[in-house]
Amino acid sequence: MNVKNIDHVISEYMNIGEYPTLFWLCVKAKSQRKSESLKNTIHIPQSDKIFECNISFLKHGLTETIMQRKETRNIRIRANIAKKERHCDGETLAIFENGEPAILLRENDVVFYFDIFQAIEYELSEHEKESHPTPFLKQIQLMVYWFIPGLLRHWIRRKLRKGMAPKRLLPEDFIGSTTNVLVVFLENLAAHYQQVDVQYTPLALITHDIDFDYCQNEGLDKCMEIECDENVRSTLFFVPKSKEYKLDEGAVKKAHENGFSIGVHGYSHNGLHLNKSSDNMLKELIKAKKKFLDMGIEVRSYRSPWMLRSKVLLQNLAEAGYIFDLSYPDRDYYRAYTNQENMEGTGCNRPFTRDVSSIIVIPSTYPQDVTLLEDYGLNDEEAFMYWKLKIDYVRDMRGIFVWQTHPFHVAKREMLFRKIISYLKEKGFEFRIL
Repeated sequence: MNVKNIDHVISEYMNIGEYPTLFWLCVKAKSQRKSESLKNTIHIPQSDKIFECNISFLKHGLTETIMQRKETRNIRIRANIAKKERHCDGETLAIFENGEPAILLRENDVVFYFDIFQAIEYELSEHEKESHPTPFLKQIQLMVYWFIPGLLRHWIRRKLRKGMAPKRLLPEDFIGSTTNVLVVFLENLAAHYQQVDVQYTPLALITHDIDFDYCQNEGLDKCMEIECDENVRSTLFFVPKSKEYKLDEGAVKKAHENGFSIGVHGYSHNGLHLNKSSDNMLKELIKAKKKFLDMGIEVRSYRSPWMLRSKVLLQNLAEAGYIFDLSYPDRDYYRAYTNQENMEGTGCNRPFTRDVSSIIVIPSTYPQDVTLLEDYGLNDEEAFMYWKLKIDYVRDMRGIFVWQTHPFHVAKREMLFRKIISYLKEKGFEFRIL
C-alpha cells in the first residue's frame, strides 16, 4: 500500500483562500496581531489586567460550527479584557457572563473585547507548568519505584491510578474546547472576509506506546496484523533502553519495512527525565535517535514518558533533530487524578509550534485506552461510546484525531479496535503516519 505521512498536511494544514490557518496556531501572538490577511479586520481594545471569565456564543453564520455542539457554546478564557465602555453598534456574536458583548461584528471589521490571541497562548503555555522539576523527596520515591520489579511496579501503578481517578467519567470531562473554539471562529472569520469556503480533510493518527514488555511481546504483532488487514498504518513509540524489556531490533525493522512509522517514547521511560539537566536530556534524546538510526531508521517523532513536557524538552527535541512531539494532551487526564479543577489541557486538536522551538506539537487525543479500559474498567460498548463522541467532536472542530493506545489492550480488545477504525473510515478520516 502507499503509506502517506503527515508532512504535506502539516505544511499547510488548512488553507482559507490565501491564508494558511496553521499560522494562527504557530502561537507567536504578537506577530499574529499584525497579520497581513486580517490587519484591517480585527480590533482588540487594550487592557492592563488579565481576567478569567466565561464567554457564550450566540447564533450567527460565523458561529454555526460552534453552536452545533453544546460543549463548545460556552468556554472559559483567561486574557486581557477591555474594561472601558463597550459600544454595541453591531451584531453581537458572543457575550461575557455578565451579558456584555465579548465579540461584535460590524460591516467591515470585528471588535474583540478580550485578547483572543492571548487567550490561545495562555491555554498552550499554561499547560507547560505541569512540567516543573519534581521535588527532591518525590525524586527519591520515584527512584525507588523504578527499581521495583516490572510486574509489581505495573500492579502498583494500576492501583494508584484507579484509586485517584474521578469516580465518574462524563462526556464533558474529556472535551477541552477553548483553543479549538477560538481557532474555529478565527477560521470562519477569515473565510467570511475572503469570501471562500473552509476546506477540511479529517485526519487520524493511530499511535501505540511500547512501554512495557507485554506491549512488545504480546501485542505488537497483533496490532500490525489488524492494521495490515484494515489497510492502515500507525506510529509505534519504542523505548530504546527500557527497564521493562530489551528492544527487539528485528521487530522494529519488520514494522518499519511494512510501512509503520517508528517514534521514541523516552530513552528509558521513567518519570525523572525532565529533572535531568538540559545537557543530559539532550544527550539521551540524541542517543535514542541514534539507536534507531543504527538500524537504518530515521526517527522524527517523540512522545514523553508519562506525557511530561516542558519548553526545555521542546528545545532539546529540535536540537536533537526531531520534528514532531506528541506529549501534549488536548485534555489533561493527569490533572483529574490530582483533583485539580482545570483539566483543559491544550484545549486543542490542531498542530502548533511554540516560540522557543521549531518542533511541531500534535496534541494527543484524550482519553487513551489505559484511562477507559484500566482506570474505569469499561467494556467494549462503553469505551466505543466515549471514543465515538470524541471522534465526532474532533471532526466538528476540524482537528486531528490522535489515538493513543498500547498493543496489549489492542490484543485483548481486537473487535473494539477494529470497530474504531471502521468508524473513523465511515466518518471520512484519512490515516497518516509521522
